[in-house]
Amino acid sequence: MRDRLSIEPLNPNIGVRIEGAHVRDLTDGEIATLKAQVARRCFAVLPGQFVTAGELDALGARFGETYMAAKAQPVEGTACVSELTNMLVFDDPRYRTNRWHTDATHMDRPPSFTFLSCVQPAPDGGGDTLWCNQSLAYETLPAAMKDRIAGLRFIFTIADFYRRHNGPDMPGERTHPLVRVHAETGRKSLYLGDAISGPGFEGMTPDEGAALRDELYAHCHRPEHCYRHRWSKGDLVIWDNRGAMHYAVMDYAPGDVRIMQRLMVRGEAPIADEAAKSPAVLAAAGVA
Repeated sequence: MRDRLSIEPLNPNIGVRIEGAHVRDLTDGEIATLKAQVARRCFAVLPGQFVTAGELDALGARFGETYMAAKAQPVEGTACVSELTNMLVFDDPRYRTNRWHTDATHMDRPPSFTFLSCVQPAPDGGGDTLWCNQSLAYETLPAAMKDRIAGLRFIFTIADFYRRHNGPDMPGERTHPLVRVHAETGRKSLYLGDAISGPGFEGMTPDEGAALRDELYAHCHRPEHCYRHRWSKGDLVIWDNRGAMHYAVMDYAPGDVRIMQRLMVRGEAPIADEAAKSPAVLAAAGVA
């Protein structure tokens, strides 16, 4: 069957809009095209999909092993789809994601892909999500900075309040290479957290680590590295956590309801450099 997908870049540096077929009807070849576009362009917007939770569950399984955050409850009839609502966010600030972050960086194998389906957007155009291209952020660093950060490892934490909510067995800290290599595209990207999810770097004092982290953060979030999406009901967005960060804008009132359904696909352990892309290292990292 001829590939039915219409693919249009959202801007020169990040994001793609894909139309032409419902995700439940995609062929294996079209799934491969979709995965490749998300990996290369950081995220894809598929408007007007109106996927059911069951369809989202099935789609994620075609991308890889799906899983949920610890203690999260799946939507009825699904294995790994969870519901995200601002009612929880406003009631408990622990769940707010109005900051630049990458999903589940405290895990040894953080998610590769995250899916977000818009069940009910915030009224009056609020509740946008932004993504930034972390590969482009690395590639546009000055050579001196690339040399300075080569080989560094970033410390990611899971804050105490999440451990209290999810249980004491949740890992408190994980280190990953600051510069990771995408297992599929081969591009290098910056993999770091903010003041909440990442206190700094191995081998640095807290002040030194915070200063470098903040300098890199300012570079990552330059406008030319980013795209801001305004949600419409029925939108489906898929992004690649290995090359993108995201930010959920909380510019709507506590009484305004915003409901999303999320699914995550388990990724490989972050790979530090191109020399590590041997079959043995990839197998150890969980790359098929």
